[in-house]
Amino acid sequence: MAIREFLRGTVDWSRLEAVALAVAERNDRDSVRVEFLDADNWLSTPMVVDDEWFVKIVTPQNSTVHALFTAGRNLGAFTSGTEASSITSGRPSSSPSTNLRRRSGCVLSD
Repeated sequence: MAIREFLRGTVDWSRLEAVALAVAERNDRDSVRVEFLDADNWLSTPMVVDDEWFVKIVTPQNSTVHALFTAGRNLGAFTSGTEASSITSGRPSSSPSTNLRRRSGCVLSD
């Protein structure tokens, strides 16, 4: 559990407040209501401002974890040979996990 908490990290309250105030200023609001989402998210701290804007706060620690996950994924793709087929054909591989379709502004997996 300690490794998980270390990888996820935390954002200081003052930084969260600064982001909320910046959103309020950019949208000419005197005040805003912030709701933090109870999400198991390692790559950002998500929140909803005034039930209008979805905001993700990404810290340097989140960026490092993202880079490590991406490097691991790329290494796995390279060693399995799927990475090379995507590069040579110029289009994504045909595996079901990589086929995505767009619907109503959302990306859904087949």
